[in-house]
Amino acid sequence: MSKFFVFTFLLFIISCSSTNSEQVENHKIIQIDPIETIDTVQIDSIENIGIVQTQNEEKLSERNVNVECILHENKNTISCKAKSYSQNAVLKWSSNVTSKTMSGTSNFNFQIETPNPRAVITLEVCQGDTCDKTTSEIDMSFIEFTKKSPDQISDTNKNTLLRDSFFNEYECANNSKNNFSKFYPIRLIEEIEPMGKLNAGSGHVTPTDHLYIKRNPDAISEDNKYFILSPSSGHIVRITRQENDQYLYGEYSGQENDYSVVPDHRILIMHSCNLMTVFIHLGELHPTIIERTGKINLGDSWSASDLNSAIKLNTGDPIARFGDNILDWSVHDSNMILDGFLNPERYRQAEPWKIHTVDPFQYFNSDDKELLLSKVKRIKEPLSGKIDYDIEGKIIGNWFLEGTDYLDENKLESDYWAGHLAIGYHHIYPDHQILSVGRNIGIDENIYNKAWGVFRLEGPDIATIGKVSNEIEYKMYSDSGNILGDDLLGRLLISHLGNRSLQVEVFSVNSNNNVLKFTDNSKIYIR
Repeated sequence: MSKFFVFTFLLFIISCSSTNSEQVENHKIIQIDPIETIDTVQIDSIENIGIVQTQNEEKLSERNVNVECILHENKNTISCKAKSYSQNAVLKWSSNVTSKTMSGTSNFNFQIETPNPRAVITLEVCQGDTCDKTTSEIDMSFIEFTKKSPDQISDTNKNTLLRDSFFNEYECANNSKNNFSKFYPIRLIEEIEPMGKLNAGSGHVTPTDHLYIKRNPDAISEDNKYFILSPSSGHIVRITRQENDQYLYGEYSGQENDYSVVPDHRILIMHSCNLMTVFIHLGELHPTIIERTGKINLGDSWSASDLNSAIKLNTGDPIARFGDNILDWSVHDSNMILDGFLNPERYRQAEPWKIHTVDPFQYFNSDDKELLLSKVKRIKEPLSGKIDYDIEGKIIGNWFLEGTDYLDENKLESDYWAGHLAIGYHHIYPDHQILSVGRNIGIDENIYNKAWGVFRLEGPDIATIGKVSNEIEYKMYSDSGNILGDDLLGRLLISHLGNRSLQVEVFSVNSNNNVLKFTDNSKIYIR
């Protein structure tokens, strides 16, 4: 049976303005409410919890942060959630009873790895250059933690089951082995397109968090002998089949005069609670997988209800066939948060893995890594690509239409990415400045369709433009690989307004104004 207590922390944040980063210890009023007690723990034990309080005598900020923590004693876990903090704030969590840290999230769920009479939970709230740090100590001396004998903690299969760190949905077991093996014959790979592609026409307005693995037509005819293999041990926890099948030869179908179709699957593999591989556009599932999932119809999905129902994989186990001529591949580690996303919370609604995207080549041995990198189409490091370009106070990076969130398709009455905007660099030729926009920017349909929402910008360095008195103008051209298109498509007027907001308007080439000024058609975007 379960017994737990809810700890509610009302954090009255004390801060002072400064141009330099600050850390301020805050006064805490901690209210403890017993929710349920079972077995031998008495309610009066709660009164013995010691609380260490500190206060820095500065002026009181208007920001109040509310933190609720639940101690699940029977599972040796603590779950914390922050509320009522500024939208633009960045939260950072840590504790003395776990090695796990989290950033950019309002939730902090962890297992107590090191039993301690006092659990110290630290929440750091950063906004701009100012950080407010609050440290709370909770007396847990009344709790009798079960000490594990050496044979109880020897391997992964005997670890206490946890929930994954991405969705908090799937049961998982910790695994310290992070080595990958090749999942497909490298000689059959024609090229690898790096992460960070700006492809608004296919819904990727912001940089893609996956690589594209492309095989050549000759490989397809030879492919009947090969399946995509699991790069490392783990568990398949979800398989989704797209609503439409895909052409076997993909973009080569016309050339090969073969329009055969194959299934289109997305497969999620949890290698541990914090490490995940995602494959998209895989074809027929291997028979051993179908034995577990049964037939998955168009538009349907299969999910594991617990770790026992998840499909256990060893390194090199077959999963599915390649699919068409290109598959998507990404790896994500929740212990790492990309620092080029200034508002990580923005992505958690729809793509909680995106901010945890890592270079997948780092997990391969040196020989396989070298062979894989030789296939990559990118001329500068990092060869795996880059997806996080936000810089505080600059126009570069990802932006979202004011009044919307990541999935506001209902408000926009169009695809959810219609309100997205990205200012970054070409994923293959990183010297090229690129604008990628959803249709809701108000751009002329003819201009938008000529470039599928992706334009090469000619103008000042996007990484240096911040809040200035005058608007900045860029010329918009079609993006033609390494060649600047000779077709001027529009003129972009942009102004950083401060406070993580941006004013943007696109004008036609035939605009009568030599000096552009914003009109009522301009849009405001925020981080």
